Amino acid sequence: MAERRMRGELEGMVMRILWSSKEPLSVRDIQADFDSESQPAVTTLLTVLERLRIKGQVKRGDAVAGIRHYSAAQTEPKLISDAMLATLTESSVRAEALLNFAGNLSDDDVDLLRRALGKRGRSASDQN
Repeated sequence: MAERRMRGELEGMVMRILWSSKEPLSVRDIQADFDSESQPAVTTLLTVLERLRIKGQVKRGDAVAGIRHYSAAQTEPKLISDAMLATLTESSVRAEALLNFAGNLSDDDVDLLRRALGKRGRSASDQN
């Protein structure tokens, strides 16, 4: 179980590095973004990048001069949104899950959602 958590943490760290970059990165670029004490081996990063590619979270570019570059397949907000919607879609207790989620939001988050839902309501009424 600890190995799975560590792998998940490393995947998350790699994704944060890719999201923070405006251009695709080589595995060495990714490795350089880690602290020297926690810097994973290139082979470990290649394994993580391949797992993320199989999951559809990373795009792998063609090799140029023997070097491949990697980028996030989608933005962090899109990934999170898709995961939340997939979880809700698969749930047999969707309403309860939404109410529980909403009950745990900060006041700022609630205000943000209200504004977003208000815009959504106006857009729908504008179309009619």
